Amino acid sequence: MKVRPGQSSRQRGLARSVLVVLLASFLTGGLPASANGFGDSDDDSLQDDAQWVAKDLGISVSEALERFQLQKFAGGLEESLAKDLEESFGGLWIENEPVYRVVVSLTHGGYSSVAGYVVGTPLDGVVTTVGAKYTISQLQTWAEELLTLARSEPESPRFDLAIDRSDNEVLVIADTEQDKARVSTLASTNASLQASAFSFVVGRLAEPSAYNIYGGLAISTRTTGFTVRKQSSGNVGVATAGHCSPGPDPGEQYYNGHYLPMMAEDHSGSQDVQWHDTPGGTNRPWVYDGIAGGSTPYYRTITGTLGRAGQPEGATTCSYGKTTGYRCGFIVRKDYAPSYIDNANATFIWVHNANNADIANPGDSGGPWFNGSTAWGIHSGHKDDLDALYMAINYISSLDLAVVTT
Repeated sequence: MKVRPGQSSRQRGLARSVLVVLLASFLTGGLPASANGFGDSDDDSLQDDAQWVAKDLGISVSEALERFQLQKFAGGLEESLAKDLEESFGGLWIENEPVYRVVVSLTHGGYSSVAGYVVGTPLDGVVTTVGAKYTISQLQTWAEELLTLARSEPESPRFDLAIDRSDNEVLVIADTEQDKARVSTLASTNASLQASAFSFVVGRLAEPSAYNIYGGLAISTRTTGFTVRKQSSGNVGVATAGHCSPGPDPGEQYYNGHYLPMMAEDHSGSQDVQWHDTPGGTNRPWVYDGIAGGSTPYYRTITGTLGRAGQPEGATTCSYGKTTGYRCGFIVRKDYAPSYIDNANATFIWVHNANNADIANPGDSGGPWFNGSTAWGIHSGHKDDLDALYMAINYISSLDLAVVTT
């Protein structure tokens, strides 16, 4: 068993290697029917793929297409060897650089064991063999057993797991040093596992291909304000205005089809805020501003907050709403009590644009007000058809919330 501080050579080479699996028989002569899923060289979409691969690897398009054909046969070869040579087959992988080759690892037997599968086929001269300590079947069994053991723990350690064919091991990527210690202990203390077949590192775990969500985005009836965290629980979501109903019938908010359950709201006194959970979403400390270019095109990163006490009359502040878009103005009053808020306190902030531009429209409610990368408030309403009102950001504390910043 190896406990390593960094990445394995296989991890570093993932971008240069392709592991192929094709459920087809290679021995029945010709290409298996299921291999047709890889496409033919005259397939327009395959031509497009070949152009990308050629650019990535610095090869010609014709060579990329030839490699696509070879990987059909490599997939069939892997299927056959896994079945026929189970007692010695350590795995198969394709190496794209520095030269293209198909590598087969074996615990014993060498090239003579696979020659009968390769000679006279397009893989003749492309396949090479290397030694292996464990078979792929053993590695798969031990990997599954470790997963089962870890999941049976009262508090399961957090880790990802992969079989590293070229290093002939089970690679365990733990979330923290503590997780690494716990899962490596499981591997070393259970007789059913071969401890030396495992390698442990701490690294970033894989994440679902979820949607990003943050401030300034259009949701069903309004705009999101800022990414927020409930301080007592650590749960993260997005804030918006509280004076609206939670959403369209039956009272829901959605972002691009993703349901955002409302967690709590407060629209009385100095508050006009509610916050929503974001199931399956990745909450970012950003706000959309629609401005192209720069290191953060169309959004800005929020790095801090400024409460009402630090926002003087005459100061310039900007916002983004789903109806009006990006706009700026200056504070004309910071002690406004709007009648649409229950028992309103005179703490809301009134903003006017120097050119008398319209800076507030239906749908903007809940959007972020900011200056640079600092959160100032959440859009609440409009005055005199042109001007805007917002709630200062410090008042989200009534819901035990804080803005998520970098």
